[in-house]
Amino acid sequence: MRAAAPEARAIAGGLSDEQCSERPAPGRWSIAECIDHLNVVGEKLIRAIDPAIERAHREGRYASGPFRYGRLGAWFVRSASGEPRARRRRYRTFSVYAPRRVLAIERVLADFKTLQDNLVERVEAAGGLNLARIKVTSPAARWVRLSLGLWLEMLAGHQERHLAQARDVREQLFGAAE
Repeated sequence: MRAAAPEARAIAGGLSDEQCSERPAPGRWSIAECIDHLNVVGEKLIRAIDPAIERAHREGRYASGPFRYGRLGAWFVRSASGEPRARRRRYRTFSVYAPRRVLAIERVLADFKTLQDNLVERVEAAGGLNLARIKVTSPAARWVRLSLGLWLEMLAGHQERHLAQARDVREQLFGAAE
């Protein structure tokens, strides 16, 4: 998460707002949309994660890892990751996670840097907690309840996935970033 903001800035480096908002094809996201989608997802998940972390500290729900999450959890994390095999599969985005339409790239990048700082704070706040037993409800689908550890792992992989997607858009439309 500490490396994500500089990576996003490098992907958008030297491009205008218009270039960062250009879509490579109909139905595909622009560089700015890829990064803003991460902002939207991260902001919503932080609002879901914070009460779980606070409650776990209050209730003394501590444990040391490594934690096991099961096959479904492992699949969930893998499917959201930036691994080449996982990236080949496209998923429909829940409307609650759709990127916003105001996509000034400097604003998107500033928000992304703030998000990364906030995510690092949450990871540090979760240190020592029983990451497998603390459940967090998805902001997109109330029936999805996953462990805090899975959400944190998924967020990191999800960021890798969409930063790789933004990098691919950059290369397709404008050539590789310097």
